[in-house]
Amino acid sequence: MFNTESEAKARLKRLLMDDLPLGDCAVAPVRLSPGWFREFQAARRDFLASLSDSIPELALINLSREDFMDLLMAKRIPENLSVKFRRPIVYGGSISPENMFLMLSFPYGSNLDIFMAEQAGQGKIWYPNPEKKIYISVNMLSGGEGGNATSDRLSQAFAAQVGGRE
Repeated sequence: MFNTESEAKARLKRLLMDDLPLGDCAVAPVRLSPGWFREFQAARRDFLASLSDSIPELALINLSREDFMDLLMAKRIPENLSVKFRRPIVYGGSISPENMFLMLSFPYGSNLDIFMAEQAGQGKIWYPNPEKKIYISVNMLSGGEGGNATSDRLSQAFAAQVGGRE
């Protein structure tokens, strides 16, 4: 249970997501309409189609060319990627592309699910609110000592994907 933003951020740090910006809202459960899932599927399809402006972030995920193109064409979400809501729809978040973001399912999506579940029963919740459409944890990018080797590898991977090689 997190009573303050600093407690929520401390928990995120233990879950390896200390760079994830947070929003907060009072808990006032909302009843979903009977057609919410169809609405969600359409919004998710629109969200995926909008990812063409997030190529640099997608390059950091290091997808195969097939997965990369399927994602951009909104055909399918590659394995180990999840579309998440910023503000949960059951707490008043909209079913819209603007309320969605993409992240790695493991470990970050699983950790986010834990973070959200730990807040059950509270009068106020803290929810993820990343700045971009794709959440890339700084923990993914740290290459340890050795200069900019991680950056070089990511640049090479991106160039290979764009150039048609895997």
